[in-house]
Amino acid sequence: MSLHDYPYRVFISYAQEDAIEAAQIVEWLGQLNLQPVWDQHNPGGWPFLDEIKNQIDHCHLFIPLLTAQSVRSSWVNHEIGYAMGRNLPVLPLSLGGLPEGMAAGINAAKGLHIEDLLLRLTRPVINQLVKRANTAAVYECADLAQTRTDAIIKHCEELEALSSNYQQPVRHRAAFGSFSLPSDPDDPIWPKRYDDRPPNKHLYERLGTERQELEKYASRFGCDLILYPTLPDLSEQAIRARKEVLQLFLQRMSEVDVPVRVAFDKCALEENLIIVGDWFLVESLTPTPEGFRHTTITSHAPTVLKRIETFDRQFSRFDWLGPDEAIRRLDEEF
Repeated sequence: MSLHDYPYRVFISYAQEDAIEAAQIVEWLGQLNLQPVWDQHNPGGWPFLDEIKNQIDHCHLFIPLLTAQSVRSSWVNHEIGYAMGRNLPVLPLSLGGLPEGMAAGINAAKGLHIEDLLLRLTRPVINQLVKRANTAAVYECADLAQTRTDAIIKHCEELEALSSNYQQPVRHRAAFGSFSLPSDPDDPIWPKRYDDRPPNKHLYERLGTERQELEKYASRFGCDLILYPTLPDLSEQAIRARKEVLQLFLQRMSEVDVPVRVAFDKCALEENLIIVGDWFLVESLTPTPEGFRHTTITSHAPTVLKRIETFDRQFSRFDWLGPDEAIRRLDEEF
């Protein structure tokens, strides 16, 4: 993955009176192989404020167009404040207006005409802003296994309102991983997974939905998995149940025309990491019989990209297998 020409998502904030200039920025960003995001891309069926916040949350760079009209716009100022509160890189473009409020300390690119600003909006400038986004990402915390599952489902559902011309696979590092969860809450293998403890239908439904959401994405864009399917606290029955479900998932993925790559390594025992496309990541540190605790989640796009780079460097050291070979490996060695 080369970040030199990566199609970063760039949110443009502007006043409606400046729509013509905003459209020129959108066209320019497209010519730079970037993905401009503005209110013309809002899908129907979602509350408007939620749409805007969701789009800003998942962008790599925030560009407010500052003019005499926009600096008086409460909406533009709210968007600037929200982007800065999410610690996104901000590049103000000024046609007479100057950054105020939270953005007052940020240097704006200034020009008398929109053409002046576009010439200063170059690939190297944008690449450096995203690369040097060292401010701390905003994380959600999920202390319990149930809240972790709820957060994964919520973030997957949020992707339905987003679009991208550049999609990446699911990256997942774990002992067994979410694809060892049965997708059907009525699957008779659930009790075996949990060593015949009393059934918990609500738990099965939520975990099954987590699996369904992640598999829906993986079925469209593929997945890279680093696994090591064994845990010292699990019985042989629980391990067999998880392996069986994982093998069924791999068998189903072998029938889908997307890349599926599986590596086996003990590093998978260190944590449970899920990166969905370049949209969000979930990192869990403490395994329990019911699932993982002490989880952090972020959709801070520059941070997600950095973690993708780290994952890919690690994955490149392994001799990965296709799904059919991985199924056989699970039978032979685990």
